[in-house]
Amino acid sequence: MSNDQVLKPRAIKSLQMNYQSKVYLYYLAMLREFPKDLALERTSHFCTEMSFEIVEDQVACLEFLYMNNYLAEMKQVIQDSVLDGEVKLIYEIVLNRMDEQLSEHPLLWLKSLHFSHPSLHCLHQFIMVYRYFDIKRYGGLDPYIENCDQALQQVNEPLALYFFEQRYHELLFNHYWKTDNTLLARRYAYKLINKELSQRKMIMIQHHLALTYAFENYHLALDHSYKALDNAEKSGLTHHIVSIKHRTIPFISALHKRTENVSTPDLVETAHLAIANDEYEEAARMLGSLRNRTPFQDCYYGVAIRDKQLVEQARSRFLKENGDHFFAKLPSLYANRI
Repeated sequence: MSNDQVLKPRAIKSLQMNYQSKVYLYYLAMLREFPKDLALERTSHFCTEMSFEIVEDQVACLEFLYMNNYLAEMKQVIQDSVLDGEVKLIYEIVLNRMDEQLSEHPLLWLKSLHFSHPSLHCLHQFIMVYRYFDIKRYGGLDPYIENCDQALQQVNEPLALYFFEQRYHELLFNHYWKTDNTLLARRYAYKLINKELSQRKMIMIQHHLALTYAFENYHLALDHSYKALDNAEKSGLTHHIVSIKHRTIPFISALHKRTENVSTPDLVETAHLAIANDEYEEAARMLGSLRNRTPFQDCYYGVAIRDKQLVEQARSRFLKENGDHFFAKLPSLYANRI
């Protein structure tokens, strides 16, 4: 299927479309004429150079920039363009989340917002779930699944719908992963990988896909990890490089006791590697000085000092504090090894 065909809504979805944004039409034309990378660049310039009066055009513009990782251009449009007040507000929230400032917006305040436009209402539902995920309450999608699905049925512009469906599948992937429904999680991960994702999104999905295999398949977990790392290094995405190289790969290696030639500057995963090598005193020394330990750190420290009760406490914290059923398996695994 050609790039421009991927963007077109399925026949049943086309019934709800009553407007084609200028960005959508321009992007389609660019994809027919140029390779994807050049089409993206030209469309990003179009977004920053044009002025849009209709809400659908404004949403398509900002959603295109966000989903393709043109964050500086997105900020420029928000700052310099005359935007509908609700469009400006909701995309400022989206942008602040990228700058790790969403904590400035309390959950109750976000819940109090209301958006009448179908695309903005849909995005608001996603933002509510993102907030729950950001504070590590992974059951946060449960009350919003039906809302998100219904909101998607009302989106009336094809480019917004295309990107919103990607957002929804990403939320479903994370939801099913954290509730330990890994088969369903992988189904959505592979759907996303086969979409036209930005490199940042592709790396993140592939990285998290690797973790879904962490407990059950060492080779697949590492294979996806190294693919994500290779893409992160090619793209110069330092945050992802550090996370994969210094934490995820050592974590998987320690979990399976395959630690030869594996090291990391990360203190916690260095302790985890020490545990895998039966160097319990060394691991306890490294972890003992930590204050306000995370569930991961409690789990490792409990194993290091041979305290099964602390390991079980870590499992309870994963479940009660985070709703994280996937990583709650880690203390269960280590409790059996003590």
